[in-house]
Amino acid sequence: MPNVIKIVDIQPLRLFGIRHVGPYAEIGPVFEVLHRWQTTHLPAASQARVFGLYHDNPEVTPAAACRADAAFSVDDLAQPSDPVHAIDLPAGRYAVYRHQGAYAELPGAYAYLFYTWLPTSGHTLAPHTLCFEEYINMPGSVADADLLTDIYLPLKI
Repeated sequence: MPNVIKIVDIQPLRLFGIRHVGPYAEIGPVFEVLHRWQTTHLPAASQARVFGLYHDNPEVTPAAACRADAAFSVDDLAQPSDPVHAIDLPAGRYAVYRHQGAYAELPGAYAYLFYTWLPTSGHTLAPHTLCFEEYINMPGSVADADLLTDIYLPLKI
């Protein structure tokens, strides 16, 4: 696991998303529903940034109870409709790790961030915030080995 971690301060982001409850690895169909909604309701947002927001620690929360949101960025004027809801991601400081590879390998990247990098980084995990992923490219556009995912780990300022 390479140890290239960037520390960034992000501005608030307005997102539209659909909630998924269950194993994180099963969120794919929710992204498909979200994409269909996006192309029908906001076709100009086709170049929007795409995110996965993960609310629970799957090591302590039963997989069936894990909450996540499939989401994409929108401007402040857009309005959601069922089944899509608005999400305001607050400003904050994050450690950002770019993972290259299949989504099935992401748990290993999280383990590296939490158990190898964080304890020796001089940083502390921010309380009451969530980790999220930004998908730089999408399945079907590149081979799984070439998928790029930025993992955002919230840090205490």
